[in-house]
Amino acid sequence: MLKVDPHTGEEFFTNKRNKKFASKSNQVAYNNELFAVKRESESLITERLHHNQTIIRIALNGTKSTTVTKEYLIARGFNFYSITHFKKKDNTTFYGIFEFTYSVINNEQFKIEENGKQLLA
Repeated sequence: MLKVDPHTGEEFFTNKRNKKFASKSNQVAYNNELFAVKRESESLITERLHHNQTIIRIALNGTKSTTVTKEYLIARGFNFYSITHFKKKDNTTFYGIFEFTYSVINNEQFKIEENGKQLLA
């Protein structure tokens, strides 16, 4: 069976129906290129999330929970649109950034909590 390698465009012969690449190195190079494109497209979002995570870690300063002002978060460049998850519970919305959550206490204050490895179970 004659096939065309999607990475190099070369024709190759194979007896296997599911073989797509002429060699393992072509397959690895092809998949690396696909992953690089994906990583590049996600990099801005990932950077914002990690920046928010760092701000929260600094605010918590080793504790499990703290209250901060909106001004504190804005001054450090916190992006309120970059979250990993959210959950509503008892008329309160909890916004998640990896292992942390924050909720609005009033218009100017936020409660930040560390939830460990659980994601708002």
